[in-house]
Amino acid sequence: MLNFFKKGLPDQYIVLSLFALLMWAPVLMNKGQLFWVDHPFLNVSYQITGIYSYLVFGLLFVVIIISSLTVNHFANETEFTGQQITVAMFFFLILVFSFPGFIYSAPVVMVNLIIIFVFGNLFKLSGTSSQIILGFDSGFLLGLASLVFFPVVFLLLLVWVAFLIHRANSWRNYVVSFLGVLTPYVFLFTWLFWTDSLTTPGLFDKQLFTISFIWIEQTTWLEKVIFILIFIVTAISFAKVVTEQIEKNIVLRRNLMIVEYGLVIIFVVIVFFSKNLTTGIFLTAPAAWLLAHTSYHLKKTKWMNLFLLFLIILIIVNHVLILINNHAPEWLQ
Repeated sequence: MLNFFKKGLPDQYIVLSLFALLMWAPVLMNKGQLFWVDHPFLNVSYQITGIYSYLVFGLLFVVIIISSLTVNHFANETEFTGQQITVAMFFFLILVFSFPGFIYSAPVVMVNLIIIFVFGNLFKLSGTSSQIILGFDSGFLLGLASLVFFPVVFLLLLVWVAFLIHRANSWRNYVVSFLGVLTPYVFLFTWLFWTDSLTTPGLFDKQLFTISFIWIEQTTWLEKVIFILIFIVTAISFAKVVTEQIEKNIVLRRNLMIVEYGLVIIFVVIVFFSKNLTTGIFLTAPAAWLLAHTSYHLKKTKWMNLFLLFLIILIIVNHVLILINNHAPEWLQ
């Protein structure tokens, strides 16, 4: 299985697209779409049903395919895998469709694509003369994404960690990245002031900090098993990359460190600030890069192939059970 995706021919892309359609079908046939925005100044939550939900799901399918191609492009470009390889795309699609809850919210799926582009900017920091531009762009993208899920602003810490890792320690880089985050809020508060909404009761009363156990509370028993399996294989890949990255060239080593810190920071943000499972999709890109990098360098893939086959079967069974039982998470109902 892995050897098949160690190529970038049209066959691989066709197979991955068909796999994505297979994973998409049960959710498309059975669920509405939640338009969800979690923000102190923008609190929106309503369910889209009927033909409009199918249109939104169709758009989201395109966004997910674009996200998978982007993840794969960055994996090839940064040498996480070899050139013209589809392993990263393969792992990303498995992770995205591992939990149907990841794709219940259109804005969150789009925010995930924005976060992927932020990683792409950080990968380019080494050896470029445009660090200030990349810093501002990364901050601006995070500020834009935080208009949907406000705690995304804490990923600015990842941008600053990337500056340290790539030794881009000019104070200008830190300042412009912070200004980039603030820029969307200049427009937001200008709009709120213009529409006389700054004095709306309860606008600043939203509780931000809350520890959540979404992986326990919002998953079925089968999804818990899937989560444990993914957590184990990701943790093994994480440890393997950490212990072996000293052998890599300096740019690759730095970019792997950015992915490692990114995975940890995003996980902490989700645990402390997220109230539903949709934001778990933010973990898929860094986890896919680590899994792809580790798998690409495996000499013996037999056990990994068996593990992936078992995991995919469980994911398909879970999707089918959801379709049969017509079961949706409580926060979506």
